[in-house]
Amino acid sequence: MDKGSRYKVPGWLDPLLPEVRPPVRICLGRDVDGARAGLEARYPDGTIEELPPDIERAYDVMREAAGTNIEFSKGVVKRHSKGHEALLGRSIACPVEGTPGYTRLLITFTDADCARLLEDAWARFLAIDRRWRKHPTFYHSFAWLSCHPAFWTRELGAPRPGDANWSDESLWDWQTNGYVPDVFVYQGRLETTKAVVALEAGAHVPDSEQWDQTTKTRYIIEGTYTEHYHDLRLDVSAATYAKAIRKLARRVDRYFDVDGSERPGVRHKRTKLEKTLSKRAKDVTDDPDNAWPTVHVAFADSGEIRHR
Repeated sequence: MDKGSRYKVPGWLDPLLPEVRPPVRICLGRDVDGARAGLEARYPDGTIEELPPDIERAYDVMREAAGTNIEFSKGVVKRHSKGHEALLGRSIACPVEGTPGYTRLLITFTDADCARLLEDAWARFLAIDRRWRKHPTFYHSFAWLSCHPAFWTRELGAPRPGDANWSDESLWDWQTNGYVPDVFVYQGRLETTKAVVALEAGAHVPDSEQWDQTTKTRYIIEGTYTEHYHDLRLDVSAATYAKAIRKLARRVDRYFDVDGSERPGVRHKRTKLEKTLSKRAKDVTDDPDNAWPTVHVAFADSGEIRHR
């Protein structure tokens, strides 16, 4: 964690996260004949708002106002949750009318929970990193690659700024585990029957670029982190998948720091393919009638050449 960071997460991630908001608390309402009746919302500033007496309607009202950054009081959970014991606690299970045995789960997941989830993912990776450096086995290498911060991206399908359902709460949605490089299997030399396993990988894209054909200028959407590039520096191959994974882990560690940021000053000898692509891209950008900007060093997930 960098000095001055708000959360115990990789330094590049901290400024992309929102502030933790205090949750809105759903409580039982006022006393009626010696018993608490109805429902009310208690806001962090002390404001109290009366809610519909039906817990599902009250939940929907608060979801509109505060997303999942809400909490249920113990009294509300005890009175309204009809689900299995495993569902009791901070969330409430309500029976679905007309469908016996089915329940609707009213979920609460506060901003503090979201921050803690990302901090746990960072701590978990650091623990895996220590094990991998001590025992760089296939298992540890695979787990290390799977949750390396260089590959963290926003959750697939998460709203983007400008979408109708956008809110700052969407900034908490990150995929921190499960990255797997693309796998290709080729036949070895013709005189042998051995196969070659090749892997393609690439870190997350920190911003997304689009080209304006009319003004011949480009504009950047900051901090999207929604895709990976095919980074030619990370291309590896081996006789088996296990060997290729171990080789890729070492290659990733060469170019990327533990927190997922690029290691400065690491020299890379370009392959013949990279030189060819670079020359083709230069020929394109030298054409005054062409709208492409200067070339980026890698491919996008879709296979197209990305430019900058």
